[in-house]
Amino acid sequence: MKGLVLALLSLIGVGGLSYALLYNGLRLAANRVSTAWAGIEAELQRRNDLIPNLVAVVQANAEHERSLIEQVVRARSAGAAAGASREAIAAADAEIRSLLPQVFVLAEAMPTLRTSESFLALQTELATTEDRLAAARRYYNFKVRDLNNLVYSAISGAIARKHSVVAGEYFGEAKV
Repeated sequence: MKGLVLALLSLIGVGGLSYALLYNGLRLAANRVSTAWAGIEAELQRRNDLIPNLVAVVQANAEHERSLIEQVVRARSAGAAAGASREAIAAADAEIRSLLPQVFVLAEAMPTLRTSESFLALQTELATTEDRLAAARRYYNFKVRDLNNLVYSAISGAIARKHSVVAGEYFGEAKV
């Protein structure tokens, strides 16, 4: 009888420990997604802070390309106004990513911009920021994948539902 009680207590202890480990793993994965999102937000803010300088430099040299500059400004404003909506943030990000190369193509056609130190510094800074943003997107999407694997797995999925841990949404076009 003692052996049965001891076995039952051991089984309950192992079950409780397993539950705690799975729950902690879910919370850790959810926190990593939040942290990765903060990395994306920081890089988006960095890029948004650089865009007014780029607009000012290009505008001073390319008054005839006003519509492109206005599109960049609108896209930046849309990103800043997106709030917590990840879909709106992703849409604004995609628009800015499509417009920035056009600005650089415009600049290539203008000798004054090609030799402008401030423009070249901004171009380098924006390229670095875009690389960092791409890395942050990939990292975020990897962390979402890890969380989703736990949320959609059998046992950890039941624990996730019980504790309202929901699957994450991928950011942008890069699905993992």
